[in-house]
Amino acid sequence: MSADQANTLSEIVLLSELSGDALATLEKRCSWRNFAPQEQIIDRQSNTRDVYFIVTGRVRVVNFSLSGREVAFDEIPAGGLFRRDSGDRRRTALGNRRFP
Repeated sequence: MSADQANTLSEIVLLSELSGDALATLEKRCSWRNFAPQEQIIDRQSNTRDVYFIVTGRVRVVNFSLSGREVAFDEIPAGGLFRRDSGDRRRTALGNRRFP
């Protein structure tokens, strides 16, 4: 897949009703990043308010028990998105996001 193919939001479900021009404008405002398998994207202590669009691959939402055991809460496929909202305790409890 070329960089141009990867840097598109055309498969993001929430954005599917945007016009081509509106989508192109949004794509230009994005900071495009790639993550390696098992790389942590954000953690519970993170103060980010960024929105992450999953263009390719999938993201696993995990937390860790007191014994250190990983507990997976969800897996977000390509076309999905997530953000950590520090004002929403329910979302904060979901823990860490990791690229599987």
